[in-house]
Amino acid sequence: MGKKILLFLYFIVWIFVVLIFWFFTDAADAMGYSLVYLWGVLPISIFLCSMWIGKKNDWGRRKWIVPIGFGITYMLAEYATFQIYNSLYFGRINLPRFEMIVAGGVVSILGLAVGSIFCRYKRKAGGDK
Repeated sequence: MGKKILLFLYFIVWIFVVLIFWFFTDAADAMGYSLVYLWGVLPISIFLCSMWIGKKNDWGRRKWIVPIGFGITYMLAEYATFQIYNSLYFGRINLPRFEMIVAGGVVSILGLAVGSIFCRYKRKAGGDK
């Protein structure tokens, strides 16, 4: 799978998660949405994409910049859902929660690390050169 296709699929998941919030979630579903999508689907997607990037090693050393991008998109998912809804409801502007960048970045780093371990193991076993 090419780099662009992988990132495109992640952005499709990201857009899907945000659209689910705005079109299919009400106030009573907020906790369930948060658990399933913001703490389930998105982190799993970030982990799997990062793992694939680490395993394929197509990006070389640049792959370690990926966690910043995934961290920012993770923060923006939370901002594009709960923070904007809160801003609209209370009539004041909320800033993004920048600590969410760290959360998404850590998940990405873990995925990259697991993928890199697979890549090294495969090389030592004589598989992928």
